[in-house]
Amino acid sequence: MRYEIRKEADHTRIDVAGEYEPSSAIKILKAGIEAALAQGFHKLLVDARQLTGNPKTLQRFELGESVARFYHDTRGPDFIRVALVGHEPLIDKERFGQVVANNRGLPVKVTTDFEEALRFLELADPR
Repeated sequence: MRYEIRKEADHTRIDVAGEYEPSSAIKILKAGIEAALAQGFHKLLVDARQLTGNPKTLQRFELGESVARFYHDTRGPDFIRVALVGHEPLIDKERFGQVVANNRGLPVKVTTDFEEALRFLELADPR
């Protein structure tokens, strides 16, 4: 997996490409959360439209659970919202990773629709 973390005008953005790898995905999302909080932003956009793969259910659970735990352990008083956009089958119809993260207090939107991700983060179109 390849990624780039960028500071935008009002949010942090991660562009991810390559083949999905579970431990790398966790590492990348943790790095994005750290970067957003360090930059003083409360919005993280993860563009995974160039990422391929079909994670197993347990891998989706581990991603949501690990990233939510990391968020709570490192955020202090800060709040962050995460939107991840990609294509199926990387993004599953049930959005299981999203459910896991949300149930653990990390506001996440996982979608195949870029505009929906922007609306969730209340961003203008940053393409």
